[in-house]
Amino acid sequence: MSNMYLHYIGNTTVTNIRTHAASMLELLREEVEVSIRSSEWMSKKDKVVALEKLNLLQAEVGAYDRHWNISYVNESHSEIRFLPNFTFLDAVVELYQVFRVDIYRLYHTPIDKGSFIWAFTVQPFIVNAFHMQSTNTIVFPEAFFQPPYYLTRGPEYMNYGSAATAMAHEIFHGMDFTGMLFDARGELTRPFSDKTRQKLNETADCYHNLLAHAFYEVVLVQYTMIAMDIDSSATLNENLADIAGIRHAYRAYQRWVERHYVEPRLPALPLSPEQLFFVSAAQPYCAVIPALAKIFLMELDEHLPNNMRINAVMMNTPEFAQVFNCSQDSRMVAHETCHIF
Repeated sequence: MSNMYLHYIGNTTVTNIRTHAASMLELLREEVEVSIRSSEWMSKKDKVVALEKLNLLQAEVGAYDRHWNISYVNESHSEIRFLPNFTFLDAVVELYQVFRVDIYRLYHTPIDKGSFIWAFTVQPFIVNAFHMQSTNTIVFPEAFFQPPYYLTRGPEYMNYGSAATAMAHEIFHGMDFTGMLFDARGELTRPFSDKTRQKLNETADCYHNLLAHAFYEVVLVQYTMIAMDIDSSATLNENLADIAGIRHAYRAYQRWVERHYVEPRLPALPLSPEQLFFVSAAQPYCAVIPALAKIFLMELDEHLPNNMRINAVMMNTPEFAQVFNCSQDSRMVAHETCHIF
């Protein structure tokens, strides 16, 4: 499927996406580096560790080059045997048997990072992005670079609002409660000091208070009113990546404008480029979620429910209030904002 998908998308498209993503990531790295160097709470040692992680951070974007090669695809499927009388269950069992053998081989052969990521973790047609702490790598499959995350011919303020915010989010997973356990080479050495953990805890507690103060919802499920109590302990890492990601993506876009030009507004929309940056950041989370699904998401998902997630991020971002001219008593302005940098 990856081979067919990539040939449908085209090599030129993937190449262009990689080039554009690389330019956005470069500006994001610059902004994150500025924040680390200017941080008043980080020790010199922690700054060295954080900068090394940032400098050695690698990005896998688009697809695995071998997926274009049909010989590689055929070889990777050579041990799978589908018989004419197979049921669906038989086919699933056969796939998992071969997959388990491949996993077993990982313990006995040198691991190729690219093959591990694209063969065992994700495929280019999957809309997902993630940070692999064990390899200090952020991954963005080709399918991620589609609307509403990415517009091929859209203005930069739209792409920075959505795609670059997601990229910055993944970068900061390298410095969340899990990421701080791994060093620049992906080894579990716990390189950061207790002071860093203390700062993360303070920011997480602050953000929990913001959520508890700003959001309260009761949903009706089978004639029963259920209060959606906020337990942010399950969403700590995602919250930290959210609140740091959007601010650094916004600063990266401002840096882009300084080096290039001020982009024009979109026609017939009374919104400035800066305002559309935040609209674009919110767009991927626009969803209609049934009441029962809200309960399950609140209990099981490592992310906050979509509406709460994006509104809390905006409330916590002073730049949002500035570009939309929000008054101090506006619901979208938090009484206390919470930041790592």
